[in-house]
Amino acid sequence: MLPSIASVFNTETLSIYGLILLVSCYGVIKPMYIITQGYGFSMSAVGASVALLLSRYVNLNGFSFSSVVLFLQSIVLVAYGLRLASFLWERRKKESYTRNQHGSFGSRVGFAYMIPLLLMVTFLYFCYGLPVLVGYRALVNGYHFSSVVHLVGTLVMVVGLLTESTADSQKSRSKLEKPDRFCDTGIYRYCRMPNYFGELLHWTGCTLSCIGDDMSILQLGLCLFGIICSYNLMLSAAKRLDKSQFDRYHGDPQYMQYRKEVPVLFPFTRWYSMIDVEKAEYSVCLTV
Repeated sequence: MLPSIASVFNTETLSIYGLILLVSCYGVIKPMYIITQGYGFSMSAVGASVALLLSRYVNLNGFSFSSVVLFLQSIVLVAYGLRLASFLWERRKKESYTRNQHGSFGSRVGFAYMIPLLLMVTFLYFCYGLPVLVGYRALVNGYHFSSVVHLVGTLVMVVGLLTESTADSQKSRSKLEKPDRFCDTGIYRYCRMPNYFGELLHWTGCTLSCIGDDMSILQLGLCLFGIICSYNLMLSAAKRLDKSQFDRYHGDPQYMQYRKEVPVLFPFTRWYSMIDVEKAEYSVCLTV
């Protein structure tokens, strides 16, 4: 294991975290920005920063298979962030989506609340992208760097990115054609939330990519913190969406059959619901 403090708190990592803060700081004025476009731009900032640092390293040492793999991984992270920011910007324009934004992220709040929130959220984004930076520091400092594991992780990231972008695109087209119907075409035939599955797949690949590298206990802990938070946030969001879809479509026999036949989040599993259907039905009856 490498020295913990210096592995995380150094000029490169602190500069990247500062860049994440910079691209997210508009969220102090518009809180919703932090978890939408700010999230996407932050991930792109991490990927672009590592790519820029790598270019300096390559100028001094030349290209190698390891540097090419890590550069590709950085570009995938940039692509992920830009695609997400673009999609969220387009979705934000829709009246139905904007109307549903409530709570602290949907309205202005005081600086005393927003500053700590901004620091916490941006630190989480830093942890999301840390595995790529771990690989960079292992490579340039002559520590053990597993190019094969990074390549596999990058491929998993690409599959996750393609899955998420395809799911978003297919659902958007479906809603344009049939606004009041659930989407069950394309990759939605394999799971009901392929966009969430793609997101989890992307960050799983990112985290797994650094398991073969020399890293400090602190680096390892922060990487694990990032992926655990990612799964926790996505599973919580998936549960809310499952409840929302049930409340909206439970009266449609085709939807109820769809729920019984298609897994909720992970394809080819037998996990069909994230909610207690009986309680959900009782709750619906009370509101009628």
